[in-house]
Amino acid sequence: MLEEKVSLKTKLSYGCGDIFAGGSFLLIALLFMYFLTDVVGLKPELAGLIVMLGRIWDAVTDPLMGTISDRTKSRFGRRRIYFLAGIIPIFFTFAGLWQSWGFTTQTGLFFYYLVMYVAFSTAFTMVQIPYVALMPEITSSYNERASVAGFRLMFSAVSAIIAGVVPMLIINSFPKSPAGVHSKSGYALMGLVFGIFYALPWLFVFSGTKENPLGVTDHKSKNPVKEVLSLFKNKAFRNHAGLFIGSQTAVDFLSALFLYYISSVLKKQAQYSTIMAALLIVPVIMMPIYVRIARKYQKTTPMHFGLIIWIIAMLSTLLVSENNWVMVYIIAAFAGIGTSASVFVPWTILPEVTDVDEIISGHRREGIYGGFSTFLRKVAGGIAIALLGILLGWAGYLPPEELAAQNLVNQSAETIFNLRLMFAVIPTIFIIIALFFSFKYNVNSRRHAILMAEINRLKSGGSKTIVDAETRSVCEELTGLKYEQLWDAT
Repeated sequence: MLEEKVSLKTKLSYGCGDIFAGGSFLLIALLFMYFLTDVVGLKPELAGLIVMLGRIWDAVTDPLMGTISDRTKSRFGRRRIYFLAGIIPIFFTFAGLWQSWGFTTQTGLFFYYLVMYVAFSTAFTMVQIPYVALMPEITSSYNERASVAGFRLMFSAVSAIIAGVVPMLIINSFPKSPAGVHSKSGYALMGLVFGIFYALPWLFVFSGTKENPLGVTDHKSKNPVKEVLSLFKNKAFRNHAGLFIGSQTAVDFLSALFLYYISSVLKKQAQYSTIMAALLIVPVIMMPIYVRIARKYQKTTPMHFGLIIWIIAMLSTLLVSENNWVMVYIIAAFAGIGTSASVFVPWTILPEVTDVDEIISGHRREGIYGGFSTFLRKVAGGIAIALLGILLGWAGYLPPEELAAQNLVNQSAETIFNLRLMFAVIPTIFIIIALFFSFKYNVNSRRHAILMAEINRLKSGGSKTIVDAETRSVCEELTGLKYEQLWDAT
């Protein structure tokens, strides 16, 4: 793989691909559950079930797409061909998520949005897994990878700001119903606009990046299920999976509950966009800082720093009243320090996780790792939204139309207390889980250099019987396996 510096053009072209993932994930986390329950009238339990079933589908398609990408042969390469193929499906499936088409029964609503959600997840998988898999092939330099990831996640952070602010501006441009329900037409227009916004960048990713032919391997797994399970032999990946699921579940639960919290607890729905801006602008500021910290210290250091601040911010929400709006903005800004670290670190360390796998398996398997990591990202969202659906029922939450039918203006005092407790405690639990695994992840620049030197030695025909003590120790520490088990474990 290439060791030289990556050009600015390549960094920008590759980075803009995360406009899709960084924005669409947040937009769906923020508004989809609310859209289903409060706008089209689907029961919270059924809304949560849609996401859960979608994640079951992802359990099959994400790793499968990783394997397909690893083995694809085309004149455009094994990754980039899918960037072109995904443009039209991205537009139609994302836009379709926010259409209603006149369905009124719970059964009709459930099956329509289930089909559209599964279709969108499939389109997401088709482009995102090859996209993630392409990153380790761009360069093998530990520090250059941090820089490439920084560009990518800067695009992601800007896209998140747009996703957090603009959709509600579009939706609010349409009048609400007498019961205070947002217009379905507003959501439909928003879906069309952002469907285009998320589809077009893939033209630039396709045209501005190149693949490294040296990354291609011809290995064939006897059993695809066995190939996926083999990932968990990798100690670095196990820790990566733990910090990834923990941090992203916290992000997604917080995002999905945010609109309910703003509307029912703080009663500041009119300030939704500005509060979201405070939360989302911070990651743009923090991303170049995190890149410098990762290059100087360790790639998980930003997570150690950011998650502790995030925990303090979440627990502080228990003290916030609806009149103390200044405190709301301060907490949102501090939470942004943690959420940005939780996005930066998992994707930044993934290339080194695949390097650790190479010393185990003797193959480059970026595709299967990208596929399973994308699946983990979706699992986090599924856990968050399914959990939210259950907890909203437990909290006694009533959609606006049900409140109006009962001649009520606000949620009950008990429901408001439960929503406040959910908002502070549930994300904190998952943040602590992520923090635990981040301290267990132990790949740094020095160990990575030793690892890559040993991989190159073995590739050149070096004998496993001749290895110095430090190299043996580092390889065993990073993989969690005895040295004798390496290089041919799969």
